[in-house]
Amino acid sequence: MNRSFPYITLPVLALGLFLAACSGRPEPQIKRTELALQQAKEERAQEFAPEDWGPAEEAYNKAQTMLEQRKWGEAGSLLLKAQTGFLKARDVAKGKRADLIRDIQNTQGAVEMRCKTLQEFYKANMSKIPPAKRKELENT
Repeated sequence: MNRSFPYITLPVLALGLFLAACSGRPEPQIKRTELALQQAKEERAQEFAPEDWGPAEEAYNKAQTMLEQRKWGEAGSLLLKAQTGFLKARDVAKGKRADLIRDIQNTQGAVEMRCKTLQEFYKANMSKIPPAKRKELENT
């Protein structure tokens, strides 16, 4: 009896795995992929990470076609590929956005410092500026 146990359980286990893989619409994977898509959109991955966004979007669109055709297995693997791509695009976009914001803030700080220096120079040398030019600068 001990020897027949593996011979019976192996086909039953294989059949169970096969049926589980073909059981139906992969709702959990669809939800995870759509969540990753939404997160990538929030980080504006289309603009900041187009090299990762494009293939992920293509896989997502193919998965939607497979879902319409009720090809659950193919759709599931495409959804996983799309989810991975969207998550990568999200992370890349997040980093690039942070770098861009930092650069803008640095530029803003430099401009403010330069403006302050110019204002101080202007006030210190106001007496040397002709009245007509002084009025033009004040208007500016």
